[in-house]
Amino acid sequence: MKKPVMGIMGGTFDPIHNGHLIIAETVSNLYNMDKVLFIPSGDPPHKQNLKITEKEDRYEMVKYAIAGNEKFSISRIELDRKGKTYTIDTVKELNDMYPEYEKFFIMGEDAFRQLKTWKDYEKIFSYTNILIVTRSFNMTMDIHKGFDDFCSKIYVTKTPFIEISSTHIREKVEKNQSIRYLVPKEVEDYIKRNKIYINLENSNKNNLVLSELKNTLKPKRYKHVLGVIDAAKKLSLKWNVDQEKAEIAALFHDFSKNMDFEDMTRYAAENEITFDKIESSNKELMHGRIARDIAYKKYFITDEDILNSIEYHTTGRRGMSKLEKLIFLADYIEPNRSFPGVDKLRDISFKNLDKALIDAIDGTIEHLIQMGEIIHPRTLEARNYLIEELSNQRGE
Repeated sequence: MKKPVMGIMGGTFDPIHNGHLIIAETVSNLYNMDKVLFIPSGDPPHKQNLKITEKEDRYEMVKYAIAGNEKFSISRIELDRKGKTYTIDTVKELNDMYPEYEKFFIMGEDAFRQLKTWKDYEKIFSYTNILIVTRSFNMTMDIHKGFDDFCSKIYVTKTPFIEISSTHIREKVEKNQSIRYLVPKEVEDYIKRNKIYINLENSNKNNLVLSELKNTLKPKRYKHVLGVIDAAKKLSLKWNVDQEKAEIAALFHDFSKNMDFEDMTRYAAENEITFDKIESSNKELMHGRIARDIAYKKYFITDEDILNSIEYHTTGRRGMSKLEKLIFLADYIEPNRSFPGVDKLRDISFKNLDKALIDAIDGTIEHLIQMGEIIHPRTLEARNYLIEELSNQRGE
């Protein structure tokens, strides 16, 4: 009776990408494999001088990538092993775990040419076949040199030419460039959500954003953004809000202000952003939502509190978080503002955050009435909610 066939796909998977998946799917079909086992490496001896992403993150990315393919599965066999992880130990253990399978250890051409440097490489053939995936069959001329005793255990398969590398993906993330279509969407989302390969919440990255803002915003608007950052940082210290988060939200709050109405409408359509009836005809109400989308998609800002603070800094909303309140207020009282009563409001801001916010919303409503503009319901809901909260505080 013919044995079932298992492919063994090892690697650091830092991160796993579509190239890995295409190779696994291709060889699975060509060799009628019943199972392809992905094995994220633990502490590989050949990468001792390279920084490797935390093993749990790599494991989760592989898990997300292979979900939905019933032939694909994942093993922690190397991740949970203490010390250096050698392939000979892995294939030996797999042979004990899956004795009923004929096994094919899948590897690239470059890795195969280094096989003789691996620990006990000759013994590997006792437990598995070697399946070499290559872009062409040119290597078949000398493939068996030095491996005469193992010819029957070595297979060569041409796979589609996919010019994707984990190194390239990491570099693109570091440069805030899109990795869409290079990795599965679930992996892309995981990288964004967990800030893998990049730490956007640091001064160097913030300086990059500031540089872009300086080049795209008008000088007065750019000066305003700097003022909001300054006010947000001071308010965050007073009201015990994460200063770094406050700075990031302030940095992005007017990111899309340089767009005209047509640009905003086009961006919204291309990125599936929907607006309500009031927002859809008002550029001032659209820019917060678009700035949120840019912060998330282009700069991998995934913190919901930061994103909400960017989106609702113009209208406010019922049940605002402390960071949302702070950004709304910082936008209203930043040092470049000079309307009557702003100094008094700045003083209140450091004494009673909710009272200052109510006054700021009242000022916004009064301005909109004078201009004959529609007041968005979220603004009224925010005001009423804050008054209720303030009243409850007094009652206590």
